Amino acid sequence: MPGVDLLLHAADGRALAATRFDAAPGTGPALLVSPAMAVRRAYYAPFAAAMAAEGVPTLTYDFRGIGGSRLPRVRDDPATMRDWARLDMPAAIAAARDAFPGRPLVMLGHSAGGWLAGLCPEAATLEGLVLVASQDGHWRHWRGASRYRLWGVWHVGIPLFAAALGRVPGWAGLGQDVPAGVAREWAAWGRRRGFVEGEADYARLRMPTLALRVSDDGYAPAAAVEALLARFPQERLQRRVLDGLGHFGYFREERGALHWKEMASDVRGLSRPAGGGAGASR
Repeated sequence: MPGVDLLLHAADGRALAATRFDAAPGTGPALLVSPAMAVRRAYYAPFAAAMAAEGVPTLTYDFRGIGGSRLPRVRDDPATMRDWARLDMPAAIAAARDAFPGRPLVMLGHSAGGWLAGLCPEAATLEGLVLVASQDGHWRHWRGASRYRLWGVWHVGIPLFAAALGRVPGWAGLGQDVPAGVAREWAAWGRRRGFVEGEADYARLRMPTLALRVSDDGYAPAAAVEALLARFPQERLQRRVLDGLGHFGYFREERGALHWKEMASDVRGLSRPAGGGAGASR
């Protein structure tokens, strides 16, 4: 079944674009997909449709400043990443609860969409959490040339683009334009050894959590992923390593679809009462 587009409204009145993918009636879990930096919700549509076909209704959404949640001119958008976590993500959680009443809710966060959960108080109400390629963004977690390239992005590239253009343009490598306030905050955290430490509270996220890392992911190497996961409660955290997908391939039909049926099973496992779990680490 194709998705149905709708508008959400954050607590400050900002309209956010979203799409719901309905499944057959049931009482199993629903899924909320929180996107990566500068990634439109449309990118996740094939995955969301596949989840719905497996009986897991799914809601996708765009953070403010991105995709269908953009203002006409990106440089006029006052959005920040704190807004994403403290206004947009709570609105999406509430909308998913309303769209799929009576179902446990699991959130899947891709990259930034995962680590931002630590800055979102309402994330603690979720019944389950999946992290796909989510990481601590401090540049020292990278190695070799990648380390110095990321240092340059955080210290030079983003600050210069934000100051000169009032945005970071998509052609600079992000895929689409990003509001200056979002990019500046992201870069400021990336320059800090503790990343979002002091602002994020991962200890509250005590729900069953599955973390997927991809072995060939240059945007989320093992050290950066593990630095983030070390902040989570460990007793209900499952880890899984996949190969050959890079940072974005998990959500592409031609590469990631082999794993989607397993994800539907994982989501059902995560949403069960304590003891259900997502299966053994591997």
